Amino acid sequence: MRTMTDVHTVQKAAFYFGVANLAVGIAGFIGPFVTGNDDGIINISPGYLFGILGINWLHAATHILFGVAGMAVRARYDSSVAYMWVVAVVFAAMAAMGFMQFGMQPGLYSVMGMTVDRNGNVVHTVLALIGLYFALRPHAGETRHRAATY
Repeated sequence: MRTMTDVHTVQKAAFYFGVANLAVGIAGFIGPFVTGNDDGIINISPGYLFGILGINWLHAATHILFGVAGMAVRARYDSSVAYMWVVAVVFAAMAAMGFMQFGMQPGLYSVMGMTVDRNGNVVHTVLALIGLYFALRPHAGETRHRAATY
């Protein structure tokens, strides 16, 4: 029987990363959370999530996909590590494409159909680094207890 001590740090990271992405994705579809457009209750147009981060329906749907995947892979250690690699690569690619196309100029723009802005590029960079950290160091932060032998 598995206990919470059997769950590795990378599995917890994948789960919490998934929960956060799911929340962001759902919020991206709720009109009152997205400013700068004329959508009502359901948001599908480009705007600013919480008035800060560029988002549209495709961007929100992608976060929901990452959220569901992160929560689903928690059960397996190797799947959690693979998920964090995908997080690192995909979010780094999004950030790199955004920075290469638009630098740090203000405003909303589209990268692969997803609405982003400079704040989003910075957040995607941070998320890529978090994914890379857990992909490279899946046991980071865990303490190992070994029986003392005398």
